[in-house]
Amino acid sequence: MRGMLSDAVRLLSIFGVALLGACGPAARPPATPHAAHADADTAPAGPAEPVARPAPVVAEAPDPDAALARGREHNRAWRFDDAIAELEVAVRLLEAAPEADLLMTMDAMSALGRAYRGAGRWRDAEAVLERRHAIAERVDDDGERAAALGDLAQAVAEAGDLRRAIPMFERAIAIDEQLGRTDEDEEKMSRIHNLALAFGDLGDERRAIQLLERVLAADRKKDPVSVSAANTMHNLALNYRDEGELTRAEDLFESAIRIITAKQGGDHPRLVPSLNGLAGTLKLAGKLAEAELIYKQVLAITGSGRLDGRAIALADLGDLEVQQGRHAEALEHLDEALHLLQRVYPDPRGNPEIVRTLIKRTAAYLGLRRVTDAERDTTAAIRMASAIYRGHHDEIAEKIRWLADIWSAAGHAKRARILRHQSTRIAP
Repeated sequence: MRGMLSDAVRLLSIFGVALLGACGPAARPPATPHAAHADADTAPAGPAEPVARPAPVVAEAPDPDAALARGREHNRAWRFDDAIAELEVAVRLLEAAPEADLLMTMDAMSALGRAYRGAGRWRDAEAVLERRHAIAERVDDDGERAAALGDLAQAVAEAGDLRRAIPMFERAIAIDEQLGRTDEDEEKMSRIHNLALAFGDLGDERRAIQLLERVLAADRKKDPVSVSAANTMHNLALNYRDEGELTRAEDLFESAIRIITAKQGGDHPRLVPSLNGLAGTLKLAGKLAEAELIYKQVLAITGSGRLDGRAIALADLGDLEVQQGRHAEALEHLDEALHLLQRVYPDPRGNPEIVRTLIKRTAAYLGLRRVTDAERDTTAAIRMASAIYRGHHDEIAEKIRWLADIWSAAGHAKRARILRHQSTRIAP
């Protein structure tokens, strides 16, 4: 079950879409000539000769087309902060134009939303994509409505509000179906892919697997060794792993890693989620030494970048160290993981990864006999899970049962019984 397994960041096929935006050349101020003057005693009679003034230099207006092109390049290189700087200028110029090009404006807003998402700025992403959706509702183009809904749903899902995102994805896919789009349509399959991820994050692995197998069939038909196929393999592997099908998951993770390494090299950030996923699968299979080596490979790749992948590797490494009785090392890694996750997911409602990491840190604290700290993390994890999974009682109960198992294993039978009773009240 998802709550009791180490998780990995979902690779999103939508990140294969280029970002847009950039500003034009820096504007130069016009040259300012020195003022002519003469002392009274030496000034000639009559009018002074006019001073020759150079023609002012006209500032070159930024070009939104160039801005979009440079933004795409930044996105391909995963330089999301640079992309944001460029795209904000592009959107501002397009909105300020006397005759607005609505399609181009929506394109730039969509790209800016993706850049914000890449940088973990979920609220900014949602805000700009809400504006894009509002424009799409005004134009007579069902394709734009589907695209706008899909982009907005993705931002909402990544911010942790899965219950609100799923109906948006479903409405967008319904429009695709009405338009007669087949499974060869990349945009439609991207939305189906992202809907599957949302179901998986809510613990509905079987529905996620069904949708992702459909996406993978389409990917393989087009190009079986594409990065898009590798992304789908990764996400499918996560759900097979969470269903307990570890051999199937391990094979899919390894296939994804081979493709990405061949296409983009052995130290590309795109490798991080699949390496984390493979390590988590090996850990579940009891192959702890192999898993630890892969987590350390992830930490070497990420450094100070790709904070989400680094945080998950740290949290899972900490969980592994708890299993080995290395509680002090575990606590150090889990503390760093939570610090990074709180930067990536600043929403006060929290995020599923933060819940999982709080639960893992509870085990580290109990191993160090820091019961008060363990109780604090237990309470925080339950409160956050209740907010995130509101209406999904099985998911909340699962997290509480996981905590009960941790307290029981640490010898705190009474606290474990209370937690199990709490989980039963939520989901009998």
